Amino acid sequence: MGLIGTRSLSTVIPGIDELVKRAEARIREGIKAYDALQKIREAGGKPVTQGVRDAFENNGVDMGYALLLKRYVDDPRQATDEQIAKAAWDTVPAGGAAVLAVPHHGGHRHVADPSRPAPSSVLSARRTLDRHRWLLKAAVIAIPLPWIAAEAGWLAAEFGRQPWVIEGVLPTAVAVSNIGIKSVLFTLAGFVAIYTVLLVIELKLMVKAIRKGPVAEHSPDEGDARSHVPPAHAVSTTGSAA
Repeated sequence: MGLIGTRSLSTVIPGIDELVKRAEARIREGIKAYDALQKIREAGGKPVTQGVRDAFENNGVDMGYALLLKRYVDDPRQATDEQIAKAAWDTVPAGGAAVLAVPHHGGHRHVADPSRPAPSSVLSARRTLDRHRWLLKAAVIAIPLPWIAAEAGWLAAEFGRQPWVIEGVLPTAVAVSNIGIKSVLFTLAGFVAIYTVLLVIELKLMVKAIRKGPVAEHSPDEGDARSHVPPAHAVSTTGSAA
């Protein structure tokens, strides 16, 4: 975990309680930056004091944490200690360990998708795939596994990044769009229609390929009448005559 998270074998990985304490401290620093930003806006382009500029420059990196308070109060500067504590715990996915397990196991499902084609590719290259009927049956059963793996990857990404759209800068609660529900439903209906058409086309192609069946194997001396490949001995004779 240290190697993945910090690119180091010796760096300490902080626990959830420690991360929440750090988040609370950054929220309080971010409030200072938010206050300075509001004063700069109120100045309307007029010069502000050096103290205001310093407060914004020194704490601006934490202002995204102050925006976590927008769930509880319109003005983060008016937040109570209790609201600050709640906002700090918002940096942990709601539901505690049960929800933290979703990105953990979802990532595992995404990476460990058993439908990955390495064994099939090796057997296919050796032209022995048809000798392993159990693998062919397993391949049919495994058809939905890539979709399951893809969805597991999305769950890992979406749960794992909460509560941020941009880490430490833009919380999801502040990034909500003002697009109306009709526009969302229209877009959703469009995607459903497009992917339904693609699904029908794909199923028809799959059924057509299944009905056609596999191409029969042939030995080098038999040739292939369907692809107009001459027998090996005919090519050798022609080459010698040439």
